[in-house]
Amino acid sequence: GDGALDFSGFSEAFRDIMKHYMEKAAGSLKVLALTEIMSVTDAYVESYVMRSLEERIGMLLNKSWTAPATIQYMIENVEDESTFYRLALENIITQGAKSAYLYLLPEPIKCDRDYRFVCPDKLELAAECADGVMKAYLPGERPVISKEEGFSVRYPDTGEHTYIAFMLFAKTFQYGIMICEIEAASIGLLYGVALQISTAQAYMQISKQENKTKKKLYATLKELEDKNQVLSFVSATDALTGLYNRRGFMEQAMAEVSAHTGKKAAIFFSDLDHLKQINDVFGHKDGDFALEHAALMLKETVFGFRKEGTVCGRIGGDEFVSLMICEEDTDADEVLKLLSERCKSFNDACDKPYYVEFSTGCVEFVCSDKVPVAELTGQADACLYEAKKSRRESVLKS
Repeated sequence: GDGALDFSGFSEAFRDIMKHYMEKAAGSLKVLALTEIMSVTDAYVESYVMRSLEERIGMLLNKSWTAPATIQYMIENVEDESTFYRLALENIITQGAKSAYLYLLPEPIKCDRDYRFVCPDKLELAAECADGVMKAYLPGERPVISKEEGFSVRYPDTGEHTYIAFMLFAKTFQYGIMICEIEAASIGLLYGVALQISTAQAYMQISKQENKTKKKLYATLKELEDKNQVLSFVSATDALTGLYNRRGFMEQAMAEVSAHTGKKAAIFFSDLDHLKQINDVFGHKDGDFALEHAALMLKETVFGFRKEGTVCGRIGGDEFVSLMICEEDTDADEVLKLLSERCKSFNDACDKPYYVEFSTGCVEFVCSDKVPVAELTGQADACLYEAKKSRRESVLKS
């Protein structure tokens, strides 16, 4: 800087002076004394210069080692933009800048060989350090620098200041500008820092793009999941009654049997009595009425008795099947009794000229992963035929 000693010029001038006195000196002792003075002085000057160089090299090495570590911290904080740009400023100041400003383009610009430079309409101030005060601005809150106002609006208006601008770029993308107030000796270091900040900025851009892609992917997956749930519900549910269809019942029943290993359970196979007669005499609209209310009575009876582990389905035109986990030995008989009573209550109150009633067969078993649910359903169906022997001869109310 100003006022610093120029040791090269000092040494040359000192030698010229000593030579002059040596030429004028009388006697060998004076010449030897002057020679010794010149030798010792040269040794001290050389020693001082070497120490100064070592100190400067050490300082440069220390700065060059701290920069990559700071950039690593920046990359680790790409999700926190305030911390990210504060770390960038700290690195710039550590490398010798008196003040620093980081300006970003609203969006990175791809600059290939055919790109013709066009001055951007605006830049956004991401972070600044001036007069020892460091600030980082979040997106949406960043001061805007336009072509009309220019960079000078951010700089102090007192004294003389020398600024150097560094482009922030990585590969073919331009991200913005780094402007620093530095001495000429620090330009090399700050250029390296600018490249490292640019690399970290590129990493942040990739991270942002990945996050956007992930959000879109998650939204798409959620939409697909919702649609799959609807499709699964539709494919496993009987449209008329809202109960499981054959596939849905079997899947859910097997899951419940597996989940209640060791517990007693019962499968009820129910047949809506005389559905064909209702359809033939009163029409299919009344047939649907009978099916819907039969399903409702079955569901209310079984679920009302025990909700946990209970599954109901319509597996054929007039065939219904239910699974219930039992806690007492009398549970299955109690459910059959309740179902009969509910049918009676419904028919007493219903003004339809026909009965809506069930014939039901039941088989009991102990749950395990090896229980063949389909086979047990068939066994319950076989028991149904015994129950049908006691059903009414005619569905018509007298």
